[in-house]
Amino acid sequence: MNMMYTESIYRGVKPATFSDFIQNMEKDPDHIKHHKKWDVLERDEKNYPALIYTLNKMPMMTDREGIVRITHKNLEDGSNLIITKSEDHPDYPRGKHAIRTQVFKGTMFFEKDGDLHVHEYAQFNMGGYFPMTILN
Repeated sequence: MNMMYTESIYRGVKPATFSDFIQNMEKDPDHIKHHKKWDVLERDEKNYPALIYTLNKMPMMTDREGIVRITHKNLEDGSNLIITKSEDHPDYPRGKHAIRTQVFKGTMFFEKDGDLHVHEYAQFNMGGYFPMTILN
């Protein structure tokens, strides 16, 4: 399994701003414009999306779709942990219309010296054919 790690620092951004973005991703036109479909199927008790279905148009290849379960937890040290993992759903069966992607991500974010720090481990499988010209 290949795992990717990213570490980002957003100068002057507060964790509450990031949390608000996560809670309302489907309302952000810049985020949603890249998706053919973005359905929040469930929300948790804090109003975070808990189950999301997406359908994406991919250049030079078959559309991709995914269903992810998102779990959000506030940790004792004040940081936030988000676990995102693929799952199946009876209302969204696999079909020939798109290739189902698989994802697992662990994201931790916190404030340090007035900046938002985000650490993320991710494993993502797009499935199917992927043109090498897109990578280069």
